[in-house]
Amino acid sequence: MTTAPRLDGNAGQNLSFWPIRPQPRATASSAASIYEPEIERVRTKLLAGIRHLLKYPITWSDREPVPVDSLSVETAFAFIRQLPADRAFPKIAPDGEGGVMLVWQNQGSEALVTIDRTMLFLVERPGEADSYHFAPLRFDGEIIPSIILERLPRR
Repeated sequence: MTTAPRLDGNAGQNLSFWPIRPQPRATASSAASIYEPEIERVRTKLLAGIRHLLKYPITWSDREPVPVDSLSVETAFAFIRQLPADRAFPKIAPDGEGGVMLVWQNQGSEALVTIDRTMLFLVERPGEADSYHFAPLRFDGEIIPSIILERLPRR
């Protein structure tokens, strides 16, 4: 018989009547089916591109290029790593002020996320008359805010 200690100090409670439910287990074949090498290759290329922006600043104007901030790069790395496999990957560019821009243009579904240090600035339909600028969001490096994920195009 299995007993569990009680918090009130009384004798243990009989746990033998608790139903036993089978727990799903990840097997090698099911875990391998989640991994998609082509998606991870693209993800790796994006990370290399962001790293390149840190080492070799570029500019879109006649003035000297503004280097991308290293914290913005770290945040962009975390964002790309956390991007679900069912979402399209963005194009990347410096924002000209030390941040990193991530741009999605996918069959009428356009979004832009500017990463400035640990803040995410989302624009839906950038450049359009009806574009919408969302309030800035802090990114913890682990969970992309759902308001952003909902607006990113799927693959």
